[in-house]
Amino acid sequence: MLSKICILKLFRIDRLKEGISMYIVDKMGPEYVKPKYPNINEIFSMSDNHTPTLYILSPGADPRSDIIAKKEELEINLFEESLGQGSEDKATEAIKTAVVKGTWVFLQNCHLLKKWLPDLDRILDSEHVKKAHKDFRLWLTTKPTDKFPLGILHKSNKIVVEPPDGLDANLRSTWSKMNPKDFDTCINKEFKPLVYCLSFFHAVIQERKKFGKIGWNIT
Repeated sequence: MLSKICILKLFRIDRLKEGISMYIVDKMGPEYVKPKYPNINEIFSMSDNHTPTLYILSPGADPRSDIIAKKEELEINLFEESLGQGSEDKATEAIKTAVVKGTWVFLQNCHLLKKWLPDLDRILDSEHVKKAHKDFRLWLTTKPTDKFPLGILHKSNKIVVEPPDGLDANLRSTWSKMNPKDFDTCINKEFKPLVYCLSFFHAVIQERKKFGKIGWNIT
């Protein structure tokens, strides 16, 4: 198998990733190449009022819809800000208010405001935050960057989010966001097949996005 990968590298480097994946599956098992898509309920159960949840994003991945859905389910107020030049004061004030009132703060694109991140690290170490309301939660998203403070990384629950690749991964990603109990709420026998068909159709469209303007799928 390893010799086949060497040949792929020489003649079909575009297939090298698939070849390496097949080699890993053969030697170690499929669980090492199939990403696990954490459910927002699992992520929330790991969070607390002193531990930020940090999403490390890949291109095309966005946990915003999951966080919004969870805050609506719990009927929690949420301050949301996409960080950029001049937004540091609003973010700081929002955290100071939320730790008292027990609300959520969602700061997106932390990598775009690197100069403020050391200040955020100091805020998280302050006595004000250490005495935070039990319902307070801080959600952060960033793209990988070597400028991200180690202090925040050590304090946070880190979630790596990658967009699903392939029909199988797209279907698993969609179903990971569903509660199995929801399927029992509808007694109509067509409900489950319809959910499957819609999930499959969605997965096909997601895959076709890779082809850009070729074909019928234009974002």
